[in-house]
Order: sequence, then C-alpha cells, then structure tokens
Amino acid sequence: YYTPSFSLDESTNGGESWTQVRASACPSQIVDLVVHPVDGKILFAGSWTREGCEGGVYKSEDAGRTWVPTGLELQGPRLQLGGALWIDSQEGKYLYAIADGLYASSDAGQNWGQTGLGCETMAINPQDGATAYCGHGNNIEKTTDGGQIWQLLTPLEGWAGFSNKRMTSA
Repeated sequence: YYTPSFSLDESTNGGESWTQVRASACPSQIVDLVVHPVDGKILFAGSWTREGCEGGVYKSEDAGRTWVPTGLELQGPRLQLGGALWIDSQEGKYLYAIADGLYASSDAGQNWGQTGLGCETMAINPQDGATAYCGHGNNIEKTTDGGQIWQLLTPLEGWAGFSNKRMTSA
C-alpha cells in the first residue's frame, strides 16, 4: 500500500503498477496508514478533516475498499503527517495515534483514550505490544499496559530532540 497525495493505492505486482483502491469518500485526506499484522486486509488510516469527512482514525476490513470511523475523531489537521499511527506487530490489538497528544487503544481501535503525553515519535516492543515508548523533547517514556500508565525513563542530557520521526526498540 502507498498513500500518495493523501489517497490510497495498492500494488499486486511488487510495485510495477499501482491502482487507487479507496471507493468510499471518507477518509478523504490520508496522512498515515498501518496494516494489521495478522490480517493484511485490515487497514487503519489516519486522516485530516476535509471534504465533509471528519479527521481521525478510520478502519477498513476489506483492503481499503470501504472505511468506518474507529471512534477517534479529530477536527482539522491534528494528526502528525507520517508517523502518526502505530500498531503492535503481534496481534494488532494495541494502536497509538500521535496528534495534538498521544491517543492509545488496547482493543484494536474500538475505544481510544488520551494519554496526556505529546509524543514526537514512538516505538512498540515487537514481542509485547502492550510495551511502547514515547519520545518527546529530551525525554523517553515507557508503558507496559498499552498506554494507560507511562513512566519517565530518563531525561536525555544534551539531546536535541527527535529528528527522524522513527525510533527503534531493542
């Protein structure tokens, strides 16, 4: 999958050709996309508000042909452009969205809660989706319960911040 100019395209031949697959009007302006790790037909798209569509996170269970809102609605261009959505690599149960704060879901996007953190980037433990890291400013915070409680690991002395929007976890 590829999201050029805020649309959704897919390739079935290793990238030789691309076809726009989104048949429904919403989400209208996709800024990030994650694919469910177990079922590749399940997609989550982060979208900005545009053309009569609410911004927020949308879910597709048919490889992007139709979409439904997950319940995380955000007015305006509040989701971060690229690196806004994160999904755990085991079950696809834990989702995180970086917007005007960090939002977390521990039930595959059915319910969302605001964490109170302002992340610039994230990493999810590949062996345990409930464990994630949030990088912001000179700090890294960690959760082991899917985003309910966060612990400051350490302020990073002399750190200039996160510049590449991606962290990797060990």
